[in-house]
Amino acid sequence: MDKRQLPFLIKLLNDETSEVQEQVIEALCAFGDELTDEIKRQSIEVDDERCELLREVSTRRRRSWLLERWETCLTLIDDKEKLEEAFGLLAEYDLGDDAAGTLTSLLDKLASDYQDTHGNPDVFTLAHYLFRTSDLAGCNQNEYYKPAASNLVSVIKRGRGLPISLACIYLLVGKRLSLDIEGCNVPNHFLARAIAGDRLILVDCFNGGTTLDVAQLVPKGYDATEQIAGIRRGASVTTILQRVLSNLSHAHAHVENASEATFFIELRESTD
Repeated sequence: MDKRQLPFLIKLLNDETSEVQEQVIEALCAFGDELTDEIKRQSIEVDDERCELLREVSTRRRRSWLLERWETCLTLIDDKEKLEEAFGLLAEYDLGDDAAGTLTSLLDKLASDYQDTHGNPDVFTLAHYLFRTSDLAGCNQNEYYKPAASNLVSVIKRGRGLPISLACIYLLVGKRLSLDIEGCNVPNHFLARAIAGDRLILVDCFNGGTTLDVAQLVPKGYDATEQIAGIRRGASVTTILQRVLSNLSHAHAHVENASEATFFIELRESTD
């Protein structure tokens, strides 16, 4: 873009015709990350109305960035590498560029701290360490519909998250310790499933890392053959990401951010 055109574009940003306004927003998006710095460098005055429209420009740029990186992320072969990369992108989208690489560092530290106090890693002591000793826990009802509860960086730093967020932390830390842990998608909840020797273990990360038996999930007298088969298969990375994106859409709808809610639904639909 010709930077000399920037003052004129800013002036047209609140044009009364939507067609002109849309063209100006697209032109400003083309400045990319240089836009804010260039406005400051040229000392361009921006009133409140134009500031609001510039936020729309920033939002579109961020969404374009996430969509491009998301598409690349989905091509990764290793499922847990893909999952970690996806959560890292969501954290960076939510928290800004400074969050780049933060998730990996936080997960590395959790694994390292666990190893400092435990000999041979196992799924039981890891669950106890994360959800008892380290005080990671389920968020309360007021936090349940906040985007931060689905952002693993925020969850680790604040110590509170959704069931699926906590289970994903468990399995990603477990990956660093060579433990066989996966997600387990059950109705109205999300668990982790782990292999301990020849046993299938279900772990409720939202409730202190409690160990469950498959029978505890099935009401008496209820034929749950299909559900039990699903538990034994575990949740695919695609299923996990789609559920996380649905949660983010619901969270933004809850605070009446319809545009962001729609964006995450569209992102969910592109995730397969």
